[in-house]
Amino acid sequence: MTPGTSTRTALKQTAIRLFVSKGYDGTSISDLTGELDITKAAFYHHFNSKIDLLLQIVDPVIRRTTELLETTPEELPDPNDRWKLLERAGEVGADEADAMLMLSTDMTLWQHIPWRVEARTNYDELVLRVAGPRPTPDALARSHVAMFTAFRAAAALVTKGEWPVASECAVTDHAAFMKTLREMWWPSEPAEGAPAPA
Repeated sequence: MTPGTSTRTALKQTAIRLFVSKGYDGTSISDLTGELDITKAAFYHHFNSKIDLLLQIVDPVIRRTTELLETTPEELPDPNDRWKLLERAGEVGADEADAMLMLSTDMTLWQHIPWRVEARTNYDELVLRVAGPRPTPDALARSHVAMFTAFRAAAALVTKGEWPVASECAVTDHAAFMKTLREMWWPSEPAEGAPAPA
């Protein structure tokens, strides 16, 4: 354990690393305590169970996406407002990088999350809002790709290549990445501040 790191924080960090490398089902509480050279009693002082530990790691992602939806109008006709929502979603990915990468790496984790339906509903609702009012199938597909990319790439950039998925993203600067994503995602829509085509 790194000096100055609380046992609770160290358990979360170790769990994320082991859940990614061994999978949630392949990681035991003994693995977690052994990595940190602590007792099982120390584990149970901080968490009720392995599922409790998982939920403590993932809860901020659900809470943040729920807050994002609660503070965003249901319909965003202006493409710039939709872009701002996508950027804010990318910020969630960056702020909760470890949990986002863990969730996108081990899909079996989802079966252990009791509020997985809420998580999926939040994601789907964000995709719909970014796609815009009455979206075409193409707009929905582009929105889904952009949302997933914004979440995952933001998380990969924050972890600075410590995760296997980080190698999928060649951009090392979040602002540059978002600029590239905008150019790909909105090729025919005006840039912010630019006059709309007549």
